[in-house]
Amino acid sequence: MSHSIFYPTHMFFSDPDLDLKIMLWLLGMAAGIAGVIYWKWKQVCPTILFFSLLANAMVYLNSGSRFFDIYSLKWIVVFTLEYWPYLNTLFLIICVSLFLKKRYAK
Repeated sequence: MSHSIFYPTHMFFSDPDLDLKIMLWLLGMAAGIAGVIYWKWKQVCPTILFFSLLANAMVYLNSGSRFFDIYSLKWIVVFTLEYWPYLNTLFLIICVSLFLKKRYAK
């Protein structure tokens, strides 16, 4: 993969163990935010969408780090850069269609 503006090349910190802890903490924060969204709206679709977007952003920001090489997790980088955005788009289309169907159904 080439390095460009769309492929970050840094870790949060230089220690992979600390980087793992930070990523898990951020993933927990994403789950907490999704939980608040579910508690407020009582709908699964926006909850899944926001959790997916936040988790994708968290992994994307760290996708160019040595962390994934050290733990042999390059498949996560490939999934994050090549497939996850399409899943998020699909989630968005489903959420919008369900919202419109519910709002304008008679």
